[in-house]
Amino acid sequence: YKKQKPTTDLLQSFLSKSSLGSLVNKQGTTYRKMDDSQKEALEKAETAIPILIENSSMIKRPVIVYPDGSLTLGFDEKIIESKL
Repeated sequence: YKKQKPTTDLLQSFLSKSSLGSLVNKQGTTYRKMDDSQKEALEKAETAIPILIENSSMIKRPVIVYPDGSLTLGFDEKIIESKL
């Protein structure tokens, strides 16, 4: 999703398996540069999805979707190893 913007359907799929708080990278510079109203908009899926589409660097990486349909957001070696 760095080269090609994520779609609304893809982000909704991620959110059906994880929380919005887990999806948004609040440690990155893009998030930190946002004003308070933009950060507040990231608290609700309906307003967060368009922001995440335009600012895909705010999505935690890596996003790994496993054959069973579950996913991992961000790098957690123990979780990734347990899924393989």
